[in-house]
Amino acid sequence: MSHRNRLKTPPILRPGASQEARRQRALEEQRKAGNRALRIDAARNIDLFAGLSLNGRSADGGDSSSEDDNALPPSSIGVARFLTQMAQPSASPSKLSDTPTSPNLDGVPSLAPQPPTKSPKPKTSSKNKTKSKRSKQRKATKWADKCMYAELLEMRDSDHPWDDGLPKDLEREWVALAPVPKGKRCIAVSFAPSLSGPDEPVATLQANTALHSRVKGLAFMRFPAPLPPDTVLDCILDDDVAQTGILHVLDVIRWRGTDVAQCEADFRFWFRDARLAELAPQPEPTRMITGTRPYPHRFLGVPYYLPPLTTTVFLQQIIPAAQPATRASADMEMDTGEASTGGTKSDGILLYVREAAYTPGETPLSCWVPAAPLDAAMRNEPPLQLFQRLVEGRASGSDMMQ
Repeated sequence: MSHRNRLKTPPILRPGASQEARRQRALEEQRKAGNRALRIDAARNIDLFAGLSLNGRSADGGDSSSEDDNALPPSSIGVARFLTQMAQPSASPSKLSDTPTSPNLDGVPSLAPQPPTKSPKPKTSSKNKTKSKRSKQRKATKWADKCMYAELLEMRDSDHPWDDGLPKDLEREWVALAPVPKGKRCIAVSFAPSLSGPDEPVATLQANTALHSRVKGLAFMRFPAPLPPDTVLDCILDDDVAQTGILHVLDVIRWRGTDVAQCEADFRFWFRDARLAELAPQPEPTRMITGTRPYPHRFLGVPYYLPPLTTTVFLQQIIPAAQPATRASADMEMDTGEASTGGTKSDGILLYVREAAYTPGETPLSCWVPAAPLDAAMRNEPPLQLFQRLVEGRASGSDMMQ
């Protein structure tokens, strides 16, 4: 099994650690954290500081004597009494008579001990320097593991239609994203561009956005973008970005300095599309000799579906959109040039708990249904096909109960 597939494999099941149980535990922890933040904000009352005083007056408001008013507070003289005990740099030799002397090269006794001689450091080869530089570059940054990484949805066959591994509240409390495009998961961080120099034209586009890798947070691409400064987005760099020039925006963490990570998932997706619609169109970058684009210039939000996610919505809209043969829709305005034919490849469906906040790292609050098999065990029935069969089984089971 490849490294990518191993990371997406669900954890080993153990008693009391099912995906549903871990999901409820993570959601309860988020609720407690939210309540704790509300209590802290309520406790920050300005009335608590009303009885504090910065001068030497009594608590009952009475003024002290004029001598006390002119006196320095104790904090101002706390260090002054130690000044006489500090050694001055121009101390006379008589005061240093107790210091052991050692003759120098001229035979004159030295007042201070000579510093120990440093042994020469062994010379490092250029290969070792190259390795050390590479090791420093590979260190994780503060953007490491900041993506909300979904777990593989644990699906199984069962005689009971509601014991199939699908969330029991899938219809009412979940948000679906489809099709999830294939590509490189990354974090897009925008910053204020540097000012143009005296010899640099003002119209020159300057890089104000950096893409950071998901695992270690290393910046692997910088380019100009219409994003406002201090914006952090959870993105997927299109698998064929050199031809499409698309950066798919999966989620929004911060926008223009406003943190929205603690908001619910359905609000974040609405906020994402509303802000992206306000961006000015980005001019297409000059293509290279090979006809490819050097960086993405279009920001597209991944389509999402709000509850109720009924069986009809899954079978007629979400699952067909996530099929591997799905191509980019017409609203993507794909270029008609020779090097830009093709579309977005689907990687499956992402499911988010509607009331869940953005959680960095792998979390059961988001689940992934792959469009293609990840290993040989899934080749008989791809995960997306199994998901469709389980959804249909729930619908038929509900009809039989009625």
